[in-house]
Amino acid sequence: MNANDTRPDTVTVIIATYNRTAYLRECLESVLKQSHAPAQVILVDDGSEEDVQAAVRGFADRITYVRQENAGRPAAFNRALGLATGEWLWFFDDDDVALPDSIARRLDAAAAQPDADIVMSEHYIGHDGPDGRIVRGRLISARGPTDHRLFVSILRNHLYLFQGMLIRRRCFEALGGFDTTFLRRAAYE
Repeated sequence: MNANDTRPDTVTVIIATYNRTAYLRECLESVLKQSHAPAQVILVDDGSEEDVQAAVRGFADRITYVRQENAGRPAAFNRALGLATGEWLWFFDDDDVALPDSIARRLDAAAAQPDADIVMSEHYIGHDGPDGRIVRGRLISARGPTDHRLFVSILRNHLYLFQGMLIRRRCFEALGGFDTTFLRRAAYE
């Protein structure tokens, strides 16, 4: 699909996974049950030793599954970028769970600021519950200073995570993807 053919409200969800199949069902269900459905969901298995295909078999007709040799999260995201068709990208990890209106609320914010390339929102930090499901934890506010102090505030306070934002695909096309030497905190790079 040519970038000029992309509808402004299409979202590709990109999920990287490595040896955490216990979380995948809940993650995928939360993404696929959005009030504004994603146009595409790409799951990149980064060389897991666990049987990821068996864990996601029930989702096979609704996701694009890709397996690669273990190369790290940034490489998994780059692999998916080459397949992404949505105007907006939403990066997820295998242990993330979305609220049902996450995409719709972010797209509403994007529509209010049509020249924005990144839309971010508040998000929750979760933890394992006694039943193995993710429990909603502490709220992280996306609010911060609006001047030159924003960058420092982001670094100090973790005001955003990839899971809390939509990013236009054209940003990654312009940058050439993720630097694979940053195995952790690729979002900050």
